Amino acid sequence: MRCIKPEFKAKILRMLRGGIVSGEKIAGEIGISRVAVWKHIKTLISVGYVIRATAQGYQLIKTPDFPFPWEIGLDFLYCRKVKSTMDVVWRSKYDGAIAEEQTGGRGSRGRWISPKGGLYFSVKAPCLIDVNDVGNAIANALGKYADVENEGGKLYINGRKIGGIILEVRGSNYNLKAVLGVGINVNNPVPPEATSLMLETGERVSLREVGEVVIKSVIEHLKCTQEERASQS
Repeated sequence: MRCIKPEFKAKILRMLRGGIVSGEKIAGEIGISRVAVWKHIKTLISVGYVIRATAQGYQLIKTPDFPFPWEIGLDFLYCRKVKSTMDVVWRSKYDGAIAEEQTGGRGSRGRWISPKGGLYFSVKAPCLIDVNDVGNAIANALGKYADVENEGGKLYINGRKIGGIILEVRGSNYNLKAVLGVGINVNNPVPPEATSLMLETGERVSLREVGEVVIKSVIEHLKCTQEERASQS
């Protein structure tokens, strides 16, 4: 499945959350054709939204528990299953990418196992960003769930790894670019030496909630870092 662009999804969902609405009204409100509206509706259904077509229009029944970019105001691509979000971001015009599952996720020591239920995303970043500082930001964001310790971008709970951060820098001289990748074990199965938020809390955790808190904390940290460096230059 190809990665999905965020355009128009938030506006359509905002209208659907106001009650049953016709395709004609959606089209007129956001400035696209009714055929385009139907295509966006089909895409939303394909990723887990329950949307019913009635005689009066479309009705939103259920929203899946996932931090879709259009749900949390991000200019990210959404990928159901991809080799690596890092690869997606390197070749994309978008700010980042988030995936439900990675088949070839990368970690600081090679492959990062990335089954469904975890949080996996990558975002464009300043080249000289300190991974340890990003780890501290994420550890603080996860504080409502557990006491998370950060060691150089590796995240632990009681000595068992729950997540990690990787930074890739490419280019040369004055044309350096960087992508930051983050993986957090939330509700996904993990090996015996690791842990997850579900294991630590004893219950299933909202992936959407975790995703929104973590991603926004990372983006805010990146923004503050850029502003600080700009003020010093």
